[in-house]
This record gives sequence, C-alpha cells and structure tokens, in this order.
Amino acid sequence: MKKKVIVSQAVSHLSFVQLIKLFWVWFTAQSVVLFFGRMFFPGSIVLGTNLISPLMAILYSMFVLSLFSVGTIPLVEVFQDMKKKKLSTTEWMLLYIVVNTIGLLIISRFAVSLGLGLSSWMVAVVLGIVISVVQGFFAMRMGAE
Repeated sequence: MKKKVIVSQAVSHLSFVQLIKLFWVWFTAQSVVLFFGRMFFPGSIVLGTNLISPLMAILYSMFVLSLFSVGTIPLVEVFQDMKKKKLSTTEWMLLYIVVNTIGLLIISRFAVSLGLGLSSWMVAVVLGIVISVVQGFFAMRMGAE
C-alpha cells in the first residue's frame, strides 16, 4: 500500500534561486540609494562610526535591510495562501513601504553596530518610500511581484 505524501502549502511561490537573485539585486539598488541619499542629505543620513567606515556602514545596513525585505516575501505568500487572496501590486508596494521604513528605523537604532544613523523618523519614512519604489522597479523588471 502506497502512502500519500502531503506537500505543504506553505511553500514560497518564488524559488530559492529567485529569492537569492532578488536579494542581491535589491541589496545593490538599496546601497546605491543610500549612497546618493547620503551625498545629497549629509545632515540627515549619517554613515559610519569611529570603527566602521561609511562604505562598510552601507554594506552592513543594506545587507540587514535586504534580509528583512526578501524574508518578507515567503511570509506574505503563506499569508496569501491561508487567506486565498492575492495581493495587488499596490498592496505589495504599501507593504514594502511599511517593511522598509520599520527596517530602517530598527537598523538606525543599532547605529553603533551597523553604522547607519538617521536624524529623524521622517527621514526613515522618505528613505523607505524611495527604496520601496526602487525595489518595485527591479522586482517588476525581474518578473517577481
């Protein structure tokens, strides 16, 4: 008698390889956005400490933010499967504005360890919106939604 194998419904719709590609694309794009943000608004975005160079601060903080961002995708897909509802592009964008803003606020609280300091929560919101737009652009270009 053959046993039935039950496959879990909690499997991400994006493959592991797609998530890894998305991670590195978003990591690069977020790093560029942070670099130019620091260049144009040096009083609002502080990079580096006495031990961490500005370049390493960009790499550390955007690595953590990329982990937050890409790690959200499988969780949202499981939630979509449970609710049997697919999020629209606008809902994904609003979700990522929230995820990126909260991620930046958390990262900036660990400025001594990660090297990213933000002058106020409003800077985190604006930077979160800009990063979300850039992420959305690259996600659409890669075919992931």
